[in-house]
Amino acid sequence: MMDHPSPRTMHVSCGVLVHPDDRVRRSSCGTSVRLLMGLRKSTGTRPSLWEFPGGQQERTDRGPRFALAREWKEELGIEINVRERIATGIIDADVRVMIEMFEVMTPDICLIKMNDHDDLRWVTLDNAVRHLPCSPAFFVHFPFLDLWIRRFVSGSVDA
Repeated sequence: MMDHPSPRTMHVSCGVLVHPDDRVRRSSCGTSVRLLMGLRKSTGTRPSLWEFPGGQQERTDRGPRFALAREWKEELGIEINVRERIATGIIDADVRVMIEMFEVMTPDICLIKMNDHDDLRWVTLDNAVRHLPCSPAFFVHFPFLDLWIRRFVSGSVDA
């Protein structure tokens, strides 16, 4: 009997940014909190799928939070403050992918650039599920993100 090597694990971090207006009025917006999502380029891996911005942890990164801050700087051109971990999920394929999702904040909303996406949109979780073709990572994290949004709206997550 031949042993198959276990797939290597790729570590990925993604960030959830709440629209600044929803952060201010969170108790009155119910679960209709708008989050920033990016449309992957039409060429490359998983083309034309919506995702939360982020990317793969590189060997020189000092962990998932550092990788996320670096990726947002590269992809969106802005500095972020990486806050609480929302969820960790694993997708098993040819390569095992461990995806860590974090809440992020930035004072630089008006400086966001599309360096690595074909489109960026502020969407509610419900709208993303119903109307956007999303990356597999989105669906792995969906129940945890839904719970986090409910905590955010109730005030259990720091603004």
